Amino acid sequence: MFSIPSRHLAVLGAVCAMLFLAGCGSKEPEQRKAFIAFMEYAVAHWTTDSMQTLDHQQKEKFGPYADHYQIIVDFNAAMSEGNKALSEPNKVQQKLTNLKQLQDNWQQIAPLRSQMTRVADSLAGDLRKAEDLRAGLKQPDDVKSVYDKLFAKLVTTPAKAIRTVMPSLQETFQVTEEKGQFLSENRGAVKISPLGMSVDVPDPALASKWKEILKREEAAGRHLLNAIAEVAAQ
Repeated sequence: MFSIPSRHLAVLGAVCAMLFLAGCGSKEPEQRKAFIAFMEYAVAHWTTDSMQTLDHQQKEKFGPYADHYQIIVDFNAAMSEGNKALSEPNKVQQKLTNLKQLQDNWQQIAPLRSQMTRVADSLAGDLRKAEDLRAGLKQPDDVKSVYDKLFAKLVTTPAKAIRTVMPSLQETFQVTEEKGQFLSENRGAVKISPLGMSVDVPDPALASKWKEILKREEAAGRHLLNAIAEVAAQ
């Protein structure tokens, strides 16, 4: 009977394994090329609002690189959820279009400020996670150079924009809450105009407090505009 010594079988098995791995690895250049082309298009044309997830065919085409892109997708999904939560202030602002409405609805602002804090904390955690996963990637230099650009555009930059604006936005809501509380607690001592656009504060002591609130409101507005301008300039 024909037989092969066991030591020869071991060598043959190792050779077959190497050939198998080499055969699998032969797809890498094509996967790399396709992924780089995909990322270059994304860098040139996509925003966080227009970015796409991968379909089955693309995942097959990109091979293991599909997981690299998924890091960006997952971060943007989390950020989108945060943006939905931040849409609530718009609904409340519809109830605060004049001083009378602010006087009656000022207590609705505090929960919104808390919500903004939670969103900011969540975003910071999501960003750390994405950055840690990115740091662990093993990428050829040509992949890394384009991936870094895409990561900056769809992860780092939008996260920085939110972190830049968030403190000023929270400051604005804080002073608006104080303004509403002042009007509510001094209903008998202040007179709001029929259209709710101005207020008369006859008492000198209260008038002084009101002026201080207005000064802080003006400063908060400037800070917010400056933050928005900083983001726009990026």
